[in-house]
Amino acid sequence: IAQTPLVAASYLIMGGVLFACAKFATVSAPAPEHAHDEEELPEGTTEPA
Repeated sequence: IAQTPLVAASYLIMGGVLFACAKFATVSAPAPEHAHDEEELPEGTTEPA
């Protein structure tokens, strides 16, 4: 794969870039779901039993 020093240096640089992306990437909180907190109602009903 690394047949010349330039190719080897390119692999090292790309590895550093990917490592930096993984190190500094932040994970945001998931979006709240729009579902109701109540249990699912049976079909055809509008009020809980």
